[in-house]
Amino acid sequence: MARKKTTKPDNNAGTPAWDDRFIDILKRDYKNLDNVIAAILENEQLARECAVKISTYVDKNVSARLYKTRKIRGAQHKKRLKIAIVGLNESISLYRERGRQAEAVYLSTLTLELSAQLGMIKEAYGTKRHGRDRSHLILYECKLFLESALGHRVTYSTLANLVNAGFEADRNSPKDPITEEQLRKNLESFQDRNPAAVAVLARSYPPGTIPETK
Repeated sequence: MARKKTTKPDNNAGTPAWDDRFIDILKRDYKNLDNVIAAILENEQLARECAVKISTYVDKNVSARLYKTRKIRGAQHKKRLKIAIVGLNESISLYRERGRQAEAVYLSTLTLELSAQLGMIKEAYGTKRHGRDRSHLILYECKLFLESALGHRVTYSTLANLVNAGFEADRNSPKDPITEEQLRKNLESFQDRNPAAVAVLARSYPPGTIPETK
């Protein structure tokens, strides 16, 4: 007898019911107060894509899975680097025994390069600089996505409204609402500490001459 498949409750984050609840909250509480959110709601597809991104941010389990995957990748890369360094050292010894000093010097240079990479593994694959409880990469990407779709800047005030609506849709509202200043500090810190990730996202959402929207 085949095992019955379990399904995720339809009111959880990332489901159509969650998206509907999020959009209804935006219409009820923010449409008449925030011009950017009003513009998002004018486009059904954009509103639903925004819902997916915000649900991904407010759900801490998503960040936990991302962090776990990142740590696994870091451990795998560290193992490969160590194997490569051992192999290069053996090769250096063989070339030196045969009097081929030029090749040995070249391989030594490669060994130093890989050793430097090995020393940076912890920082390169660290997760704290992405956010303690939630990955601010997710929210920063959402900001760039919305700016690209709308053609103007998305303020931290709008982001705070979206995040607070997300927490309410998730039925997990914090004691105090998220403020624009909190998000400003979080995202500016993320950008300062993750220049490589910021550069990758910049290529996905090229900046233009986009006026600031209040």
